[in-house]
Amino acid sequence: MKKLTLASAVSAAALLLTQPAAAAGFFEEVTWVPQIGVQYKNLEFDQKLFQDGVEVDQGDLDADVPSLALSFTGIYKKAYLSLKYEQSLSDAHADSDVPFTNASTEVERRDLTLTFGYNVWNNLNLFVGYMEGKTTFTPEPRCPVDDSLGNGSPFICDLDFAADTGFEFEGNLAQALLTEGRGDYEQEYEEDGWFVGAGYAWSIKDTGTLSVSLAYADLDSVYEDNYFPEDDADFRLKGDADGFSLGINWSQPLTKRLGYYLDLRTHQYDADTKDDNGNFPGLEAESEETITTFTAGLQWYL
Repeated sequence: MKKLTLASAVSAAALLLTQPAAAAGFFEEVTWVPQIGVQYKNLEFDQKLFQDGVEVDQGDLDADVPSLALSFTGIYKKAYLSLKYEQSLSDAHADSDVPFTNASTEVERRDLTLTFGYNVWNNLNLFVGYMEGKTTFTPEPRCPVDDSLGNGSPFICDLDFAADTGFEFEGNLAQALLTEGRGDYEQEYEEDGWFVGAGYAWSIKDTGTLSVSLAYADLDSVYEDNYFPEDDADFRLKGDADGFSLGINWSQPLTKRLGYYLDLRTHQYDADTKDDNGNFPGLEAESEETITTFTAGLQWYL
């Protein structure tokens, strides 16, 4: 095995590279580092809706989302290229009053990141990359019951009936889709774009490597749902988002070919979106996602 010090292959933003020993060819000089890890991921989501500049609704959600992290990194001399994929593992539910949900809501999160980095000086690495992330909310149907008269009468939970009679619709949009026999209601929040950052690492008494990293992302953001199935009536808000990431990582070899890592990281995405297709003129949303992740896993040096 070529001499190589890794601060973190889980987060390419925190890799520490040293010059490997000379080899016969390019592929013999490349060190490959596959990784697998399990994650405890906490997602905090806050949203405000505005109509013509006036706040009309707001809500939040706080969910714990168990996830799996997979990554594959190639290292050549002082440069590296890393691909990382994260996916929620099982159904995670949280009480939500995010606009149009207002019920226990299933939460999913997926992230894909491609990073190129270079060891510019001593233990300092600079990196650039591209990321895509998607959060999906699937609320349960909610039709509250009015028991003020003791007869357990449901509130108005049919949008068409409410419109025809002038009564206020009391259910959520998941209930409306259920009433219409059109399946599950979903909201999706996507971010994609470029990021830049830096990482620094310290070798601790030849035992392992402690590293920190900081990154900023300039992203496009889309918020949409599936309530209106027709292309000419769909709900879609689009805009920009700023992303920030701060992480700390511990990496230690167990054998010449196997090591483990522990990674604590927080990401924050602040998005401002507005009506993208003229179907809901004047509608805007401010959304903030804070994702805190603790990952424990294994890495191999090939």
